[in-house]
Amino acid sequence: MTAVSLTAPAASAGTVIGGYAYTGKLWKADPLPALPQVSSGNASGLARVAAAATAKGSRELRTHQAAAPSWPAGSEGVLDVGRAANVGPVRVTAAPEGASARTAKAPASVKVETADRAGAQAANVDGLLVGLESADGSASGGAVSVAVDYGSIAQAYGGGWASRLHLVQMPACALTTPQYASCRTQQPLETVNDPVTHQLTATVQLPARDTSSGALKLDAVTGSGTAVAAVSDTGGSQGSYTATSLSASGSWTQSASGAFTYSYPIALPASLGGSAPRWRCRTTRSRWTGRPRPATRRRPGSATAGTTRRASSSAPTGPATPTGSPTPATSAGTATTRRCRSVRAPAS
Repeated sequence: MTAVSLTAPAASAGTVIGGYAYTGKLWKADPLPALPQVSSGNASGLARVAAAATAKGSRELRTHQAAAPSWPAGSEGVLDVGRAANVGPVRVTAAPEGASARTAKAPASVKVETADRAGAQAANVDGLLVGLESADGSASGGAVSVAVDYGSIAQAYGGGWASRLHLVQMPACALTTPQYASCRTQQPLETVNDPVTHQLTATVQLPARDTSSGALKLDAVTGSGTAVAAVSDTGGSQGSYTATSLSASGSWTQSASGAFTYSYPIALPASLGGSAPRWRCRTTRSRWTGRPRPATRRRPGSATAGTTRRASSSAPTGPATPTGSPTPATSAGTATTRRCRSVRAPAS
């Protein structure tokens, strides 16, 4: 046997091993060498960035806070049309030039009566109800601009209720005799709903009084004035809440035995090949019973041929079985079957 030994020379300073020169110093983890730093200002002393100002014509974004509605109490007063004043949530001014309802000169003053919550609900108004009447003693009516502030009840209901509010005109008797159906009729008015100021504005035609008979000349208005109500519509700036039309998505059948079957199609995404089978699910519900019909049988080995008897009352009613045979059990229940299947193979 031949022995082979390898001898490696000890490394010394100045020795080059694998391209690296050994200087006789070993690397140590600590202490770490100082790292270069860039001098800068103190970040904690910097002034905070000022909040961006709200753009003109827009509103500041704030967290919504629910507020309980405050329904106005009943009030009454006289307003001068030429002055900016309110009676409760109502303000009356002269109608704008060119208003479609402006057929006569506006009265100098208007009597305003605001109904309370109970009075408004009695007239089938789930909102605000206001009575208007000319107070200057003139026989002729006139058009006025009526603004109703709904800010105190803007959050009375959900579903964008405030955005769906509009004004309707009602007979004046809605405030006095709301039990009559003719006093609860409503005629929509062309309304401007301002969500920022929470105001409803519309032009209202005050009725003229016939001095000969004392009757009003406006069919939709009875009494010595008119009434205006703020009620919700089916839609507004926040969307429409109109009931959608119903469309049948399935079909149902009933069999002669009373089984009710309802089936509906299931839409499947297109396959990679561009076609997909049509699937339909079916639910069938029916009642079943295993109770046999009452029957008679001959007595085996009876001396009197043709004699029959009913099954014993202690056993279930049904066709008799031979002597020694077990009595058939009766059962009943309800069966519900659900099944989905392809109704058409994919196109080739």
